[in-house]
Parts: sequence; C-alpha cells; structure tokens
Amino acid sequence: MIAIELKGISKKFGGVTALDNVSFKLEKGKTLGLVGGNGSGKTTLLNSITKMVAPDRGEVYFKGKRIDKLPAYRIARLGIGRIFQTGGVFKNMTVLENLLVASDGKRENEAERILKEVALLEKKGKKAATLSGGQQRLLEFGRVMVRNDELILLDEPFAGVSAENSRKIESVIKKLQEEGKTIILIEHDSARIKRLCNQIIELEKGSIIRRE
Repeated sequence: MIAIELKGISKKFGGVTALDNVSFKLEKGKTLGLVGGNGSGKTTLLNSITKMVAPDRGEVYFKGKRIDKLPAYRIARLGIGRIFQTGGVFKNMTVLENLLVASDGKRENEAERILKEVALLEKKGKKAATLSGGQQRLLEFGRVMVRNDELILLDEPFAGVSAENSRKIESVIKKLQEEGKTIILIEHDSARIKRLCNQIIELEKGSIIRRE
C-alpha cells in the first residue's frame, strides 16, 4: 500500500524555485531519507505535505486520497505528525501535560507508558522549558506517539542534540519503524541515513537529482 505520493510538486518564493516538479511514492511502513544542501528544498517539501505552504502546482495523496486541497488542521487530523527542526513543545506545560494535551482523551497511564519509551518518565512533572534541547526533541516524539500518527515527518531531529540523546532518538525511530510507521527523515549524516532509511532522495535547487 502506498502511504504518501507526491505528483509534480512545484513551489516558488518570488523568483526562487524551492521545488521543481518533485514526484515520489513511499510505501506504508517504509522510511524515506531526504538529503541535500541548505536551500535544496527539503523543509519546503515537508511543508507542502502538511500545507504549511501551498504548492503552486502538483498533487499530494495520503493513503490514496488527495489532500493538498485540505487545510493544514484537517491534514494533521488524518494521522500525519511532524517534528520540527526548531522544536514544538509547550514549554510552560509539564512534560506529562504536553502528552495529555496531544492525546485526544487518552488516559494518564498511557501517556506515562509513552514517556517511559522516550526516556522521560522521571521528568513527567517538570516544565518542558527545563528540558535540554535533546530531551525536548524526545518529548516531541512522545507527542507524535501518543497521537498514534501513521506518517511522521522528521526535520533534522538530531540537529544540536547530544550524542546520548541522539542514540535515544535513533532508538525511538527504530521502535516506530517496528510498529509499521511511515517516516520521512531529513538528515545530513549519511551513515545514519543509510542505517535508518529504505529509500533516499537527494534534492538540489528544488529538483530530485538522485534516488536510491
């Protein structure tokens, strides 16, 4: 089953081409690595899937249904989760509250189970602002997990993270893969990309220049 498919996605910002006729398919349960230099279009591609930016041309399909005409909030409710490079936790809430607010009615014990999986259970009563950058990234993974999102978009989740938390993040990604989640990962470490990904797409100036 094809989880996500892009057909001819193009996007310009002024006179700059961010994406140029990008097309690919990703099967359910597979992980795609997006590589390329700064400004190559990787983040814009994720933004086009989630409708943070509207493509100028092209179509996006999730589980066979076209979604690029939907508003961003409806796309998120379809089961598409996102972890941003700059972080996306509620810093004035506790770690546990961050999961509960994302959980759509799940019980506290379920949230605590997930906090244990992302190595944050002992921090559950602490404000998210007190966590390190890597721990906040792990908390974002917990928020995705508590929502049980099917497609997870990861924008450089290892950036600026300690070696210890990088290992924890990689372990969480592998767990998500074991659960059959579909993942798109932006990452610069070529060894990590090869270790985690079934497919690799390299972008340059908004165009696909390599597929593996």
